[in-house]
Amino acid sequence: MRIPKPACPRKRLLLNYPPMPASAILYLHMIRSDTCQHAKLAGIQRYAAARGWRVEAVPRESSRVRMVPALLARRVGWFHQRLEVAAMRAAAQSLLGEHDFSAFRATGCQAKSPVKILHRLDILRQDALIVFDFAANGFLHHMVRNLVGALVYVGAGRTPPEQPARVLAARDRRLAAPTFSADGLYFCGVRYPARFGLPHGGDWFVPPTLPVPHPNPS
Repeated sequence: MRIPKPACPRKRLLLNYPPMPASAILYLHMIRSDTCQHAKLAGIQRYAAARGWRVEAVPRESSRVRMVPALLARRVGWFHQRLEVAAMRAAAQSLLGEHDFSAFRATGCQAKSPVKILHRLDILRQDALIVFDFAANGFLHHMVRNLVGALVYVGAGRTPPEQPARVLAARDRRLAAPTFSADGLYFCGVRYPARFGLPHGGDWFVPPTLPVPHPNPS
């Protein structure tokens, strides 16, 4: 099979080099061009499949100074204050559904439309970790990190639970909280329609597995 060279120089460069030793192609599936012009469009936009991102963060749980465990350095985010999960969950409800997420996109975002459908935003506590799980039909540049930044400010008591909804309605990035760190941000996968006949029913979601730290006694 002859693979045509892409027009983008960056993509041509990637094709000229073998993958990193830690990566491997597990499955290759050919799709007729008249069925789907672009795998990304088919899996995410045309058939309303979902992409999933996860952010894992360690908050400080008491007045004592807490540090990120060495085994999790650069693998989870860190916030220096205690976070109230109930408040963040309340604020997250207003972000679900179809919205214009202009207030939560990066300045250099190249997406044609800021309108996305956020299917799921779960906030879970796993021992000392707080996990933010996102699923949507697409994401803007820095959208997940900006949403987490807004929710973290709510959890820390710096803004009320209604603030993310106000920022969303205003469509003004200047009103939002700072962007959360990229540490702990994971792309978990894509769900494709069953019509493509992919393995696992087209469900390619693989959440990261990390050594979960237990909170230290105060």
